[in-house]
Amino acid sequence: MLEPLDRKLNIAILVTICTIAFIVVVSASLTQAMAQMNHIQNNNTTANKRTMVFEPYENPSLGIKLQHPKDWPVSTQKLGQTTVIRLNATRQSDMETIPPVILVSIEALPQNSKTLDDLTRSNMAEAAKLNNFHLIESNTTQLGDHVAKKILYSYSSDDPSLTFPLKSMDIWTVSNGKKYIFSYIDAQHEFVKQLPIVNKILGSIKIY
Repeated sequence: MLEPLDRKLNIAILVTICTIAFIVVVSASLTQAMAQMNHIQNNNTTANKRTMVFEPYENPSLGIKLQHPKDWPVSTQKLGQTTVIRLNATRQSDMETIPPVILVSIEALPQNSKTLDDLTRSNMAEAAKLNNFHLIESNTTQLGDHVAKKILYSYSSDDPSLTFPLKSMDIWTVSNGKKYIFSYIDAQHEFVKQLPIVNKILGSIKIY
């Protein structure tokens, strides 16, 4: 039963990322677990994170390199003028309904929008159009040693069969005439579980 849900989730999330991150081009309820089973899951997840092996990924033509979990293979997809690097995360346990979604999108900046402030205004305007959009955090950070904008927010999918709320963290920057956007999306109640891994990936990103 999970596979059709995964496919719907992937489609819905990719459409959302297209709307927010790419602007031009770019999840059946969750199973409720008992407190004791959640405790076991959390312990197993912690153990998996301690033993997780990372390996490098580099794409010179896109000017980016990063470290990712070895068992999260990387795929690249072209969507119009945008190239999407996807880390295909695996479930930490069978109790998890969906895997997290981690994307990095790269696209040439339009002629009339060359600065980080320009990109931020556009992305924020598009994010506000999401169903039940709620901005949790907005601040300045770094992405690959570049000054970047970060937003943390919750929202609902357009797909009526995907009833659980989602949570997303988007971080974007500009470099050498291109915009780089990192997005991490997960079910809202699962979001914090993957943050140690996501933050390690974020800390390894280099843009050149």
